[in-house]
Amino acid sequence: MLRIGIQSRLLLGEKPEKTDFQRIKTAGFNCIDLNLDRFLTNRLIYSGKLNHFFDRPVKELFDFFKEYHQMALNEGLEFSQIHAPYPFYVYGREADRDYLHMVAEKSIAVCAALHSPYLVMHPYKLSYQMGKEREYQENINFFQSLIPVSEKYGVKICLENLYESVGGRICEGVCADPHEAAAYIDTLNQIAGEERFAFCFDTGHANLFGKNMRETIRILGDRLQVLHIHDNDGIGDLHQMPFTFTRELAGEVSTDWKGFLHGLKEIGYTGVLSFETFGALQCFPEELWESVLKMIADIGKYMAKGLED
Repeated sequence: MLRIGIQSRLLLGEKPEKTDFQRIKTAGFNCIDLNLDRFLTNRLIYSGKLNHFFDRPVKELFDFFKEYHQMALNEGLEFSQIHAPYPFYVYGREADRDYLHMVAEKSIAVCAALHSPYLVMHPYKLSYQMGKEREYQENINFFQSLIPVSEKYGVKICLENLYESVGGRICEGVCADPHEAAAYIDTLNQIAGEERFAFCFDTGHANLFGKNMRETIRILGDRLQVLHIHDNDGIGDLHQMPFTFTRELAGEVSTDWKGFLHGLKEIGYTGVLSFETFGALQCFPEELWESVLKMIADIGKYMAKGLED
């Protein structure tokens, strides 16, 4: 059966605790998506108040995360993917670009420390400030510069489909279009001369624009190697568990989960079914989190069974 993963947000703290890993395992997961962005949050990056977590040498970062890896291993868990801090560039704040580039490189190193094969990174979102053409070139330059570090640590960099919030409206962001996403991955791999880049498909972001899940996944094809599975009402990025939102007609769900599973089956997806569902935990008292986590894991098992039938 396909492996089932859960993001670490709200579940793992700033130091590893055995009971936290046990809770994840007991719920029915065997993989973890580490939120490396908790160590340098997007709020700090957007405000320009960068902390110094990533200032430490790579060896110190390796030592820091070695205990996370060992505790996961002790419980039969693995870090199947890592989510890097984001964004790596805030328009108009040129002074932070070099520092954030260093953060990107060290995030790749952390993947190696945790024995994770994938690092999910948000591309630059610049189309509404600079236009699509400049956004594309800035992204190609940025990711191309990370190829040597990716090769050094044996980590694949995964771009993600994003949205923009402009004038109080949710708009399509970079890589929201699967053709554009495929072009990014193909171009970067061609520059690298090997497969150093892949794609992370975020179901919640796709649902905000009513994307045809099956067709989107088909276009991405084998470039799609990592998932962020979560649900929303089509209006906000809510990070709820799948099947949470229905429309007026009974049984009509907000997200096309059937199309999602059909698409994964058609491309022969064999990666982790990884859930990015911290929003579901936030809705319940912590005393109920075990039940919520078990429900999410059971949804993962249901999806895995459907893909393997």
